[in-house]
Amino acid sequence: MDSARAKALGAELAGRSGILLAVDTVVSLDGRSLGKPRDRQEAALFLEELCGRSHEVLTAHAHAPAKDGTRGEIEVLVSSAKVVFPALDKAQREAYLDEDDWQDKAGGYGIQSQASSFARLLEGDLDTVIGLSLRVVRQILTLHA
Repeated sequence: MDSARAKALGAELAGRSGILLAVDTVVSLDGRSLGKPRDRQEAALFLEELCGRSHEVLTAHAHAPAKDGTRGEIEVLVSSAKVVFPALDKAQREAYLDEDDWQDKAGGYGIQSQASSFARLLEGDLDTVIGLSLRVVRQILTLHA
């Protein structure tokens, strides 16, 4: 996923050493990426499309070694999970949108917050849906040990 790589490339290292990690999450519905909704109207559209069906959540973890402010080669590991939303009626969707939980979240929802009342994890790790896979982070730490 190019956006995680772009975040890693844009990171200011300022003489630091360690492991650079940049992460980005997208919701994929029928092969189409749903990023962060621009406004309530787009969030409502995303929610309507997601209701009553399952979708995939992909979290890309771009990582590279850094030494004295110099970045090594960036590699990307992707974790995936499958989530399902039940069919929600208009009143339920409006109540969710009124909470503003959709703001700044891929697909317009956060499974760890308001959407936890209806979003269900079918496959994969919950932290992938939240936006940082601990399994992948452990793998990255092992690679750079």
